[in-house]
Amino acid sequence: MTEKKRFYDIDWLRVIGMLLIFTFHTVRFFDYEDWHVKNLQLDFGASVYIAVLGQFIMPLFFVLSAIAIYFALQRRTGEEFMRERVNREIAIHRSVISSDRRRSARQRATRSAGCHSGCSIGERSRIVATAGRQPGTAQ
Repeated sequence: MTEKKRFYDIDWLRVIGMLLIFTFHTVRFFDYEDWHVKNLQLDFGASVYIAVLGQFIMPLFFVLSAIAIYFALQRRTGEEFMRERVNREIAIHRSVISSDRRRSARQRATRSAGCHSGCSIGERSRIVATAGRQPGTAQ
C-alpha cells in the first residue's frame, strides 16, 4: 500500500469554501435577489457580494469533489469506489424515507383531529401525543 500524503492546500480550500458558503447563505437575507426569508432592510453591498461569490463557489466545490474522487480512485478500484458510494446513498435514502414517514404520521394525526395550520404548538403536541390511543382510554 502506498503511503498517504496529506495535501494541506486542498484542506484549506475546503475550509475557505465552507466559510464562504456559510457567509453566502447568511448574506442572502440582505441582498435584493429573491430568497425564502428577507430582512426589511436590504443592502446593495450584499447583492454585489452574492453576485461575485455566486460565480465561483459552486465550481470550487465541483473541483474539490473531482480532486477527492481522483485520490479515492488511487487507493481502490472503480468497482469498490462505486459500491462504497451506492451504500452511502442507500443509507441516506433510508434515513430520509424513515424521517418522512414519521413526519407524515404526525401530519395525518393533527389533520384527522381537525387541527390544520391554526393550532397552537401545545394543542398540536397534545394531538400528536394522543394520536395512537383509543378514544376513552386513560393517558
